[in-house]
Amino acid sequence: MPSICVNCGGMPTIKAHIVPAGIGRLIRGKGSGNLKITQGKAEPTQLGIFDKNILCEACDNYIGKHDDYAIRHIRNFREKCTRKPGKQFIHPSIDCKKFSMFLLSVVWRASKSQRPALKHFSLGEFEKEIGDVIFGRKAIDYLDNVNIFVCLYKLRFPALKLLYSLPNSGIDDGALIVGFTMPGMGIRIYIGDHSDLKFTNNIAINRSSIMRGLYREFENTADGQELLRLFRGD
Repeated sequence: MPSICVNCGGMPTIKAHIVPAGIGRLIRGKGSGNLKITQGKAEPTQLGIFDKNILCEACDNYIGKHDDYAIRHIRNFREKCTRKPGKQFIHPSIDCKKFSMFLLSVVWRASKSQRPALKHFSLGEFEKEIGDVIFGRKAIDYLDNVNIFVCLYKLRFPALKLLYSLPNSGIDDGALIVGFTMPGMGIRIYIGDHSDLKFTNNIAINRSSIMRGLYREFENTADGQELLRLFRGD
C-alpha cells in the first residue's frame, strides 16, 4: 500500500533524508563516500539515512529551504565565529530563527521516521507543535517551551569537522532533551522546564537575534563517549 505524506496527506512520498543530503555531501567532499557508525559497527554510506514513507516532494521541498540556509553557513561556521570571554563564541551573521528551523526540521523528521536507527526516538506530544512551526502554520515564537543551544567542539581531532549524528533523546528533570552532532558543533534542545535553563537561557538561539554558544570538549558528549567505546573495542 503506498505511503501518504505525514504532513499533508498527499501522495506519492519520496526519499526524505533525516539529516539533509547536503550535510553528507559537505563532509564527503571529493571522497568516494562516508561511514555510518551504528551500535559499534561502521559501514559505508553515501549521503546518510533517508525514509521513503514520511514526506511528499512538495513538503520535503518546503522544509528543505531551512536545510539549504543552514548548510550554506555550516560550511564555514567556525571561521565566522568570534571567541568571547567565558568560553563563549558569537557568530554575527546567522539568522538564529532560520538556523533553529533547520534544527527543528531534523528532529521532526527523525521523530516521524520508522527507520531502525530511529525507532527509539520520539518527540512525543511535542511533535505536532514543532511540525506546525517548521511548515509555517505557526511562528517559531509559539514554541515557548523549547530552548535550542549550539556549542562548538574544540578541534583536538580535525575529523570532528567531518562528523554528524542522528538525534537521540532522554528525560531529565522533567524535560525532554534532544542531542545530536553537526559538523564541528553540538546541538542540544530542551523541551519543557528544566532547572539548568535559568543559567543558560540567554544563549538559546531560538530566543536571540545573535547566535552565541559555548566551546565544549567533544570527548565529554554522548557522541564522543560512543566513539571512544568504538575505538577501544568495548
